[in-house]
Amino acid sequence: ITSDAKLTLKDFEKNQSVKVVIKAVNEAGKEATKTYIYTRKEKETIRKVYFTANNVAASSSTIYVYLWNSQVNNSEFAAWPGTAMTYLEMNSYNEKVYTFDVDLTKYDSIIFNGGSGTWQTVDILLQDGVNVYYLDGTTQNSKYTVVTSYRAS
Repeated sequence: ITSDAKLTLKDFEKNQSVKVVIKAVNEAGKEATKTYIYTRKEKETIRKVYFTANNVAASSSTIYVYLWNSQVNNSEFAAWPGTAMTYLEMNSYNEKVYTFDVDLTKYDSIIFNGGSGTWQTVDILLQDGVNVYYLDGTTQNSKYTVVTSYRAS
């Protein structure tokens, strides 16, 4: 086997781990062993996003989510201001938390807003490992910037 040999792992289930042990012996008979654990992960296709209605958003009776694909013209999910998010809960700061499921196979960008003619966030590119958003209180060109984090669904 050469140093650029490829190993293909097939036929194991999502979230199943496979242990691969590689043993090499050089011409002098010296051995070296290395063990790797691989876990099959599925690419995320639906992401539950959360928006906390803090700051100026706290006065909104409805929070909207506007989605589109930045790579495709006319790819919006719904016309502005978008689709109403679903109320989920009050957080420990007594702020309303809303949620919405985003189809990542179709959309890569999001704006949260309070409806036509009210506040809105900057354009947000959806990123791996981020699904929680709340306003940080600052603006860019009259659009609110956000702080992000992750919440297990």
